[in-house]
Amino acid sequence: MIDYLKRLRSPGLMAVLAVIGVLVLMSVGHFVLLLVRGAGVAGAARQAGVTSPSLLWVFAAMVLAVTCVLIRPVVANGQRLVGAAAILVASATGVSAVFWAIALFGGMTLGVVLGAVGGLIEILAKAACAWVLWRMRGIGVEERTRLASSAPSTGEPVAASPVWNPQQATGLQWTRAGDAASGADASITRAALGRTSALPWTTAAQAADGLAPGPSDDLPDPDQRARRPAPDWAPAPRPDGPVI
Repeated sequence: MIDYLKRLRSPGLMAVLAVIGVLVLMSVGHFVLLLVRGAGVAGAARQAGVTSPSLLWVFAAMVLAVTCVLIRPVVANGQRLVGAAAILVASATGVSAVFWAIALFGGMTLGVVLGAVGGLIEILAKAACAWVLWRMRGIGVEERTRLASSAPSTGEPVAASPVWNPQQATGLQWTRAGDAASGADASITRAALGRTSALPWTTAAQAADGLAPGPSDDLPDPDQRARRPAPDWAPAPRPDGPVI
């Protein structure tokens, strides 16, 4: 569930930014339309300010932008999305501030004053969100750089994982661990093992292939070895006395 929500960060932020952009254009178009119809400038600005992006959309854009660059794994195009969010939120804040300032030139009644105070608080909150988004544009660059450096390049083949192959075992190169530890040359090859060698089998594959191990230099010649006497299989003589 959490992984699924992480995958929705980028499309969710793009949808919220699209809504903010449409609302900004609608508020400006509404203001122009009211002026064309002969409405007062202050009244037109007050009505157009109602259709401008609300603080809820701005908060949603900021929260989604924060999750794109601060929650791992970071979104691949997170920096561009954060930059677009900063531009749109700043534009929405500027349009709201212009409408708020123009509306002050209308009649200053109690309702207008209270509405102006609430509008000022909303504009300040939008400006704070825009400032946070501008500051977040450089966050997440190190994480994306680390991921890009750890990923294999497209031109280089991916190294195959090691697989045990008895035909290519280490014993085909060094027959004893002491040879490898002493730095001796790995001169024993498969071709040399095919001939009569003074070394025993070095791999299980050599024994399975039926290759002769060959006599060892460390052992005496077979003719010089002490041979064990052949066993006497003659039956033992019976005793002469009566059997009890």
